[in-house]
Amino acid sequence: MASLDSQYGRPMVAGGLGRQDVSTIETKGTALITGASSGIGAIYADRLAKRGYDLILVARSKNRLAALARRLENETSRSVETISADLNNKTDLARIETTLRTNPSITLLVNNAGVGATTPLLDSDVEKMDEMIRLNVGALTRLTYAAAPGFVARGGGTIVNIASSVAISPETLNGVYGGSKAFVLALSLSLNHELAGKGCACKRSCREQRPRSSGTSRACRFAISPLRS
Repeated sequence: MASLDSQYGRPMVAGGLGRQDVSTIETKGTALITGASSGIGAIYADRLAKRGYDLILVARSKNRLAALARRLENETSRSVETISADLNNKTDLARIETTLRTNPSITLLVNNAGVGATTPLLDSDVEKMDEMIRLNVGALTRLTYAAAPGFVARGGGTIVNIASSVAISPETLNGVYGGSKAFVLALSLSLNHELAGKGCACKRSCREQRPRSSGTSRACRFAISPLRS
């Protein structure tokens, strides 16, 4: 919970060791978060801002993004940029790819944007399934490709890909949705292996979260940091 220090007018966060002045936290670079206007994406934005990251928030809802940005700027004094974009739109997706390639301040990418499905395959609209594949698989892959080379070249960075427990339990929900999340898990594991030989140490951790009533999601985190002798 954040509050405003009445004497100095600086954002404060109550924590385990007492109230912390978040405006004095050293910046950790910029985090670009997709699907940031609500749910897990908004939670990541809140936590990362309070831990010293400036933010670039990406989502379709311009109004929600603006409201979240105002709140986080007031609470943390961090810089928060918003980009209204539909990642199923090639032009919008290309804009975010360009941002990741050309902005050296970005040290963290959270690939959170995605959609789910619970309807059985035979009852599903194939066009909707195609849209889900393009977002859950295609957009995530292109953004990962846009970010990773720069992180490696700069000797550090973090990619967080949001997967789901259905990646290893495809019979639980719609098979196309499960297949898309299995791809996210496989790509992330492959990236972890590939970057291990590129002068970077890649770390992975998974934890259970419950963003929707339809199931349990798993966030697979890959931290790319310089190797130490």
